[in-house]
Amino acid sequence: MIYARTAIPGASSVFTIGQLGNAMPESMAYNAHHFKCPQCQAAGRMTPGLRRCEVGHPLWQAYVQAVAQESQQ
Repeated sequence: MIYARTAIPGASSVFTIGQLGNAMPESMAYNAHHFKCPQCQAAGRMTPGLRRCEVGHPLWQAYVQAVAQESQQ
């Protein structure tokens, strides 16, 4: 698993690259939402008790699941 930084205007981003060197679509989808959503940004900073928004939460769950599956390979 490789973590790479990419420039997004007005923000920095970390996205996950799978073992084959491709950016994981789940990572790209979540980050596209995350950097536009103050609630998801706050939740990403580990704010206690703060949950991601209704759109961001399922994107985050899909991302976490994909990373877990990728790590098992």
